[in-house]
Amino acid sequence: MYLTEILPMKKSTFLVIFLLLSCLIYAQEPDFVVQEENVEVTIYNDSIIEIWYFLTVKTTKGPQNGIYLGIPTNAISDYAASQNGHMLTVEKESDRLKIWFLDEVQSGAVTELKVSFTAEGMIYPDEEGRLGMEFYPAWWDNQRTEVLRVKFILPEGCDISEVGNYPATAENRGMEGGRAFVYFERANLSPGYTFKCGVSFPEEYITESVRESDAYPAENPETPTATDSPGEYRSESVLEDLVAWLENLTLTRLIIILAALITVGGYFWNLFRSR
Repeated sequence: MYLTEILPMKKSTFLVIFLLLSCLIYAQEPDFVVQEENVEVTIYNDSIIEIWYFLTVKTTKGPQNGIYLGIPTNAISDYAASQNGHMLTVEKESDRLKIWFLDEVQSGAVTELKVSFTAEGMIYPDEEGRLGMEFYPAWWDNQRTEVLRVKFILPEGCDISEVGNYPATAENRGMEGGRAFVYFERANLSPGYTFKCGVSFPEEYITESVRESDAYPAENPETPTATDSPGEYRSESVLEDLVAWLENLTLTRLIIILAALITVGGYFWNLFRSR
């Protein structure tokens, strides 16, 4: 009697373990490498900032439905994204943009994206008679970036001789189209690496007044400006995480997960009743 009871229990246990492993395998999130992250930051005389991202993303483990892109401030507008000339669905969240690809892509796919938005409140008093801007280009907690390029375009009328920059050594500085610019480049960035950069210039080139309260961004930002792909961002609440994760599930994955949960529930219910 004892053997006949224990054998079915072992079979049930193996079935539960198998289904849970299948659930975990199917629920794994996509992985990717940011082959190129090119950022162009244009500062206008009215203190509005226009930011463009040109991204080349290679999916190393699909499927992948999209990507999150961090934003430097919540005060952005006119945000948009495109892929191969087609506009994409973009959702703005507190500190990121959620961008959906045209189609789900598989391992080995290379996706090129253009993302743009305007931002306010990023110019601050640097020192007496000067203004500055600090900027952290988007990064990803679990993905590496092969090449990062950041170009600042200064307000009209500003000469490159009047421009300061951080880090102090830039890859290039000069005048282009009558505007001063500063260019930085980094390569082989590890997951989670943040690159702090910025420029300063005379306040006379900004027509709008800049208050002290508009000042510095966080020296060491606690919240990542970006992360992996839709469905795997560390949200502000567990509920947001769950909703984002469910959004990224295909019907097949959802069925497998539900089947595993039902089986586990049935197993423990039968175990409870047998006692």
